[in-house]
Amino acid sequence: MAYQQKHGVNIGRWLCHGDDPLEQREKWLVQDDLRKIRDMGLDHVRLCLKEKYFWAEDGTLNPRAIDILRRGIDWALDAGLVANVNLHILRSHNFLDLQEPELFTSPTAQAHFVKMWTDLHDNLHDYSTDKLAFEFMNEPVARANERWNTVWQQAYDALRAREKERVLILGSNLWNQARTFKDLTVPENDPNMMLDFHFYEPILVSHYHAPWTPITMVPFKLHYPGRPFHMPAWLFGLYAQFKSGLSSINRKDAWHENVPFTKEIMASRFQLALDVAKKHNLPLNLGEFGVYSQVPQEVGKKWLHDAFSLCQDMNISWTIWSLGKGDDGFAIMDKAGNPRWQVDVMRPFLK
Repeated sequence: MAYQQKHGVNIGRWLCHGDDPLEQREKWLVQDDLRKIRDMGLDHVRLCLKEKYFWAEDGTLNPRAIDILRRGIDWALDAGLVANVNLHILRSHNFLDLQEPELFTSPTAQAHFVKMWTDLHDNLHDYSTDKLAFEFMNEPVARANERWNTVWQQAYDALRAREKERVLILGSNLWNQARTFKDLTVPENDPNMMLDFHFYEPILVSHYHAPWTPITMVPFKLHYPGRPFHMPAWLFGLYAQFKSGLSSINRKDAWHENVPFTKEIMASRFQLALDVAKKHNLPLNLGEFGVYSQVPQEVGKKWLHDAFSLCQDMNISWTIWSLGKGDDGFAIMDKAGNPRWQVDVMRPFLK
């Protein structure tokens, strides 16, 4: 039986986000967290990895990090969950990079990317293929979509030379956006693949008042569905340009962000990814979505409800961002380990 997942959560703070020493990061996740995830009604976890915790700059693998990762996978399996592992932040690639990441320009970086995956395979291949999947990388940001195809295919070839049955999860260029799926070169005749997209549109809603997105740091009431801020798009663009200290790129984006957004528009975005998945007869997963803590609950609940509802209607599995445990503005669990309001929204869709 092949790996299957339906409803899950990202674990992004454990071995990825932050710069704490590994000794501190490993304590972030405890076995009871995985039981609580199961008790929420979820069936899988997405484990996000940061290169610096696993490989030294000379490429040497840290066996201690592998031991910690395996312990987390074991906890997930013991709780009745399945897991997938992704390379989330690399020295040669970060999904927040504004310039072309080295991964897409350096043959050396690409060779190391392949080595990281063969290292992971060699240390994790004993897990059953119906319990553990591999996701190539989080949110590639190549300046040309084809460059991402060139990179992931090298890792794909190396992994398939070692193992045919492991499910490999593939997302598209530019933050796994559905709109770039059309340029994704999907392997032919490989049933052990899963396609994956991320969704945070409109960013004015999902990231409202998130400090790393200056375009959202505005003192206006937020709305969904409809126009996020009740003012013309051109007026919001002017405000964002002169009050928010945006880069020239973000100033340009500001002019078209404050436009009406509805469930129907959300569905049309999802369909872009679903069409590609159906063409290749592969499952589709919504691998990241969620709303920031400053989003008013009445707005966040409507947005999340629409996302969950569409996934149910379109037969798309999902992995919400993120467990958080209070350390992440998108957290579905507080520091005390209690579910936050997002879990109430998701419960009707867990059947």
